[in-house]
Amino acid sequence: MFERYIPWMIYARGRDIVEFYFTIPNQPGQLEKVLKIFAKYGINILSLSAYALPDWRKGAVFIFADITNLDVNVEQVRRELETATGGGVKKPGS
Repeated sequence: MFERYIPWMIYARGRDIVEFYFTIPNQPGQLEKVLKIFAKYGINILSLSAYALPDWRKGAVFIFADITNLDVNVEQVRRELETATGGGVKKPGS
């Protein structure tokens, strides 16, 4: 199809790094909507890869984030992302 770079893993000794994978509607403003959720919790995004073709209904988003020393419930973040994206969020470990 086409070449692209997706960072599959980030390792940072002593840091609590999590990966989020979800799809978003392929419409203007949808990525901004989910990024505001990360900002709300003070989650630092280390890497983000998002892509879609013009005729796709949804785009894929991969985010690696550092939640070290944050009082963040990752499951709560996942639920908020799921609401914002219309249900396209994978559960951690799936």
